[in-house]
Amino acid sequence: MTTIETEAEPEQPTEEPVEPAPDAPSSGGPPVEPPELDAGSPYPHSEALWSRAILPLALPILACITIAVWVINLSRAFLAGSKTGAVVVVMVVTISIMAGAAFMSASTRMRSTSRLLIASAMLLLIMSAGLVSLGPSEEEEGGETAAYVPPKGPTVDQLDVVALASIEFDSDEYTIPTGGIINVKFSGAPAHTLLIEDAKFVGFVLTSSPKTAEKAKLDPGEYTIYCNVAGHRAAGMEATVTVG
Repeated sequence: MTTIETEAEPEQPTEEPVEPAPDAPSSGGPPVEPPELDAGSPYPHSEALWSRAILPLALPILACITIAVWVINLSRAFLAGSKTGAVVVVMVVTISIMAGAAFMSASTRMRSTSRLLIASAMLLLIMSAGLVSLGPSEEEEGGETAAYVPPKGPTVDQLDVVALASIEFDSDEYTIPTGGIINVKFSGAPAHTLLIEDAKFVGFVLTSSPKTAEKAKLDPGEYTIYCNVAGHRAAGMEATVTVG
């Protein structure tokens, strides 16, 4: 009895399915275009010159100019003009700047152009405050140009006024018992003036250096004397003279 041996066929190796690449086009859709490469800035030399040479020099200069404008104009607002007007202007400017800075800090997604516009508006506000406050000081400085004619006759009393280095007179109130022709004597720290705020005394100006004196006919009543150097009256260099 014979047995027939059958040879077993060799097993074929199984191939694992290959997953398509993420960028490979699908069989049913349109082909995917490759991503475009960034060509970079068309002017690399100009950009490097701006960021490495011009900008580092321009920023400190602009900062110095801004600080100078800030200090000069706020100083004018403090010193020039009346006391109440200067205080109001400074309060408005300060509150506006604080509100603008708070708004810019809270708005994290604000564009750079919007920040630049807000900063420019703040700078314009400060310059406007200085120009508005400069007007009254120029009027006081150049307003009394008419020639003053002193009265003739003997004096009945003398008014002594001394200018202090602290931008004020030696007193806030002066008293003269009797009205009439008064010898007004002005001395003290240099670079100060003395004027009488009355239409009858237009052109009456005394300077503290050198020591000067002038006659003035003061009727019974109250008069205001002041220094017309820019900012001195706003700083407190004025006083009241009571006659009679």
